[in-house]
Amino acid sequence: MKFKIIFPVLLLFPLFIKAQSNPIIYSLIPSYSGYVNCNRGVLLSNLDELNKSVAEASFTDEKMKIIKQATKYNCLRVSDIEELSENFNFESDQLTFMKWAFDKTYDIDNFYKLSSLFSFSSSKDELDKFIDEQPTAHFFYVYSTTNTDGTLIEVDDLEKRMEEESFADDKMKLAKQALVSRYISVAQIKQLAPQFSHESDLMNFIEMCYPRTLDKGQFYKLNDILTFSSSKDRLDKIME
Repeated sequence: MKFKIIFPVLLLFPLFIKAQSNPIIYSLIPSYSGYVNCNRGVLLSNLDELNKSVAEASFTDEKMKIIKQATKYNCLRVSDIEELSENFNFESDQLTFMKWAFDKTYDIDNFYKLSSLFSFSSSKDELDKFIDEQPTAHFFYVYSTTNTDGTLIEVDDLEKRMEEESFADDKMKLAKQALVSRYISVAQIKQLAPQFSHESDLMNFIEMCYPRTLDKGQFYKLNDILTFSSSKDRLDKIME
């Protein structure tokens, strides 16, 4: 009888240890669920004051120096980076700042939003390439304290940002960055579909979304938004 009692406990003990080693971590940004890059544990709290100091500096190097000093022990929200970027007059300087800020970014799943600040495709391409080249193994997941699970993309925000882009390639880059660590639903794909005026571009978007689609069983419903039989054939191949 003694072995019958002890044996199940021994079996469960490693599972208990494993569960204890992966505790739930709640987000420092109440509404944010997703991956975190910066683990300093303290968010920037004096953005307005910092913005004022940076704005008063005349040269780019001086602006960067002030930001580095003020954020030495802090993590940055993507919204902080957006506001601070406005202090730089040239896109090349904004891009340099964003690259530096990547490792200090808390809500890293939102980093793709920074691409919308650029006017030139070359700047967007360089940021996209930079993001792709960064290591992600050290990222850790945090949970919102306002009951949003963060599994799906923020489709309304992404739609707005895509509308601001003139070219299909730039719209695709935004969507690609948004889907790095989040998923998309068939309903969301339908919502974003009007962003592409040519069906060939829409099909490229649909194909890119398929691996990150949460409800793949509903993917066939995208036939409803396709006009050409060649597109429907391609959809069928994507689903194979």
